[in-house]
Amino acid sequence: MESHDNNLSTTFSQALFWGIVCALCTYGVFFIYSTGYIADEYPVRPNWWRQLIWLAVSAVAGFTIASMNPRGLGWRMLVLIGYIVAIVLLVLTLLFGRTIGGAKRWLAIGPLLLQPAEFAKFFTLMMLCETIVLPAHSMRGKIVKIIGLAIMLGLPLALIIAAPSFGNAFSIIPAI
Repeated sequence: MESHDNNLSTTFSQALFWGIVCALCTYGVFFIYSTGYIADEYPVRPNWWRQLIWLAVSAVAGFTIASMNPRGLGWRMLVLIGYIVAIVLLVLTLLFGRTIGGAKRWLAIGPLLLQPAEFAKFFTLMMLCETIVLPAHSMRGKIVKIIGLAIMLGLPLALIIAAPSFGNAFSIIPAI
């Protein structure tokens, strides 16, 4: 009987979680829609469509990542490749990014604007976590590991600050 109660509790918790997630996503889309309204004689700006596209992309990515084994090679490769791609995107943003509000923070990909700093924050933290758990058997190994961690953190921080996007850069630091 206790197993049945645990399953029921887990099912309720998951349903509550996904209900809240869906409610927040819906609220966000309506909020963005309402900010695009100017007056009855003007069409609503299409920003809310972009939000729907990003919600769909994020849902697919989220379910894919959640299904991975965090101790497996696939996860580690995803983190490594994601970190490298994020660094490349940050460099491309500095070279070819769109300047909005005095900062080059955005890459235009068709009608969508991509802010690589957001991906860099996630993959930098994941890369740091993957590196921290690696064993260092000697003092020299520990020093090399600390230097590697500093470089892994410093590279995206420097690229994000160069945009400049201080808020994005410094939001990584408290998580460390």
